[in-house]
Amino acid sequence: MRDLYHRGCAAIAACGVALAAQAANVDTASRDACKQALPQVAQGVAGLLEPVRRDSHCVAGDFNGDGKPDLLMVVKVLVAKVPAAAGVKVTYPFHDRDGEKGRLQLLALHSTAGAGAGEWSRYEKLLLDGSSPILVLRHADGAGDLRRVTRQSKEVKALQVPVRRLRGEGVLLGTEAVDAVLYWDGKTYVLHEDPAGP
Repeated sequence: MRDLYHRGCAAIAACGVALAAQAANVDTASRDACKQALPQVAQGVAGLLEPVRRDSHCVAGDFNGDGKPDLLMVVKVLVAKVPAAAGVKVTYPFHDRDGEKGRLQLLALHSTAGAGAGEWSRYEKLLLDGSSPILVLRHADGAGDLRRVTRQSKEVKALQVPVRRLRGEGVLLGTEAVDAVLYWDGKTYVLHEDPAGP
């Protein structure tokens, strides 16, 4: 009986180690993708946007649901309005528009048919602009995590995210009031806050 108990404990411990390793691999893969992308993105949008170089301000995942890696990163917007010819599509998922120079916003990089793996400068760029309640956008030097979530994540279920609308993975973020999930619905990014409120 004691032997069976020890084998059970060992199996549980091994599962815990495997899950921790799997989580670490995901974090490492995201961190590596962000480090590879940052100089390419910074060069491609120089004078308009400046990526914030912190691990907690960039996350990789399949956000548009095409099976290829995408990125979501915090950037400092250096201009009041990004010109249409800049190669950056501007969307307003946060409703109120914000034209203040130096504001922090999210930049999504979606994989495209013409860009190979790791050619981040050739990915479609979408600036998620507007007056946002997202805490990671309050201060460039402040802590704030962008955490990738899937349709099966407990946070997605707890926040009652309409999973039928998610085209890929989402990002869990803190807002000024409650947690929220940011996701791509096939046309734009949607910020889904906890319907139960604070």
